[in-house]
Formats: sequence, C-alpha cells, structure tokens
Amino acid sequence: MIKHGSLPYLECSTKGDRRFSAFCARIDGRGGKSIEEIYQAAKVFDDGSTGLTWKEAKGGVPINYEEVARLYSQLWDEYSDGKNSFCEYVL
Repeated sequence: MIKHGSLPYLECSTKGDRRFSAFCARIDGRGGKSIEEIYQAAKVFDDGSTGLTWKEAKGGVPINYEEVARLYSQLWDEYSDGKNSFCEYVL
C-alpha cells in the first residue's frame, strides 16, 4: 500500500472505503462504467490493441501513458463532482 499523508491512511481499494475504489466508482455520464473499466480500455499497447477489458489490460504498460494518466485524473474529477460529503477524507 502507498502511504501518503498522515495517519490514519485511507485505503483506496475494495478492501477499504469502496467510494475510493476505481472498481466501484461508477460515472453515470459514461454509461455507468467504473473508473477502472474506462481507464484500462483507454490504454493502447505496442501491438495496437486497445479497448480491452480491465482484466486483459491491467498490468500492461501502454504506449499512451501520459494520455491515460490524464484521463485517470479526469475520471476521478468527474466522479467526485457533487460528492462533497467525502472531500474531507482526501484533503
């Protein structure tokens, strides 16, 4: 686990607070898909493959790393819009 900030740490996974799990955070404006599904499908690999499922793409190093890193941040911004109730945990 990456430990950032001060105790108590927030575990951002399905084992911790599920609101902060990329697998559980779903974005209505993107067909109700999870952040993880959208992020993994956006990866482009050396062989040109893209649009893969999260299981197929997870762990693979994309050639469009900067693009998907920006997308990942944008997806969390979209998810958090209007959800001020949990902002206190991430500040």
